[in-house]
Amino acid sequence: MSNSSYQLPDLLSLTRPFDLRTNKSCRTIGIESEQWLTDLSSELEYDDTTLKPAEVQLIPKLKIGLLASLCFPTCDAPQLRLASDFWALIIVSNERVKAGANERGGHGWNDVPEDSISNKGFVELLNTHDLFRHLSERITRLQTITTPRWQKQFTTSIRAFKEAQLAAIKYRRNNTVPALDDYVDFCRDLNGLRMIFDLVESAEGLNLDITEMRLDDGDDLRMLRRLAAEFISLSFDIFAYNNDQAVGHKLNIVDVMMVQRDLSIQGAVNQSGSLIKDKFDGFKTLETALWSRHPREDSSSQLSPSPPPPPPTEPTNASLGSTLTTWIRSPLSRSNSRTNLRALFSASEATKWDRNTVNDVSLFLQGLKDCMGGCLNWAYDSQIFFGTKGDAVRNFGWVFLTQKE
Repeated sequence: MSNSSYQLPDLLSLTRPFDLRTNKSCRTIGIESEQWLTDLSSELEYDDTTLKPAEVQLIPKLKIGLLASLCFPTCDAPQLRLASDFWALIIVSNERVKAGANERGGHGWNDVPEDSISNKGFVELLNTHDLFRHLSERITRLQTITTPRWQKQFTTSIRAFKEAQLAAIKYRRNNTVPALDDYVDFCRDLNGLRMIFDLVESAEGLNLDITEMRLDDGDDLRMLRRLAAEFISLSFDIFAYNNDQAVGHKLNIVDVMMVQRDLSIQGAVNQSGSLIKDKFDGFKTLETALWSRHPREDSSSQLSPSPPPPPPTEPTNASLGSTLTTWIRSPLSRSNSRTNLRALFSASEATKWDRNTVNDVSLFLQGLKDCMGGCLNWAYDSQIFFGTKGDAVRNFGWVFLTQKE
């Protein structure tokens, strides 16, 4: 096999069973969002709060309206617009973090003493970032329509994103990479997916207070959210490898595999793909276990009850092994392995959810699947990973290495 090319695993096929939905406001919001981002470069004086010329050129290639529409297919236009702008700023700010390794940019977080904002909420925290401060007015409105629990959760997610960006610059400047398990955690937070999933919860108006749920249910929902984020973030990473290697960025799952397991590019790509599939299989297994404890009625029929669902099948060795592999790789799951095993095998002990909880959990899991399928499909339509060759890569999987700068 040539060292000038490698073949990506067919990750897209994993999400084909998911319904791929697009928000009806996709085109309109896409145009508005691109114009808003372009206008950020039109201020009279340039500083880090405005977009650089190269960033402005990147905007049409992102197809950011499509990404938001695939991940938020049912929300109204103002919610979709916020999601679109928020997604765009995550991407642009992470591009700046990459540039920061070469002293051409920075992380964007203002040098504010931590003790002065440690007890502040998500609005104050986002206002300390050069780019996210432009969303201040719209983000502030979330305070009036969300619960204190959600606001605390969103603030925690933003802090995780900030810490990952700061860590990324430190890793790159020191020319170091974390161990594999630590890298997976880091990659998940760097891609901002915890914040995106919070916005999904807000857009759907859900009331998912996991702390009030049965222990195994709460653990499984946390893990489902985590696995979905890791599936997307590691997929983005493997897609970005060619661009990253061309500019010498080592913070990529393929590079981590190559260094820590002494693999070729193709070998590292294959093992990265297997890890991503493990995340997906773990998600599906946990989802099945969750609904086996809380069978859903057919919501399409209001007059007669649905026939009882078939009894849950015993986990196969393959599916259980895949799930345990995912848990073993995760520090959180290692500490909760007994709880998760009980979640698989103690269905008879479960407390039945009321209809509102079943509905909220159903909508949230559907939202995670919208993001999983939507992000992977968008990756080939956008030019951020594969340039103009997205269709060819989607069909055949081959990527030809770009010459290093």
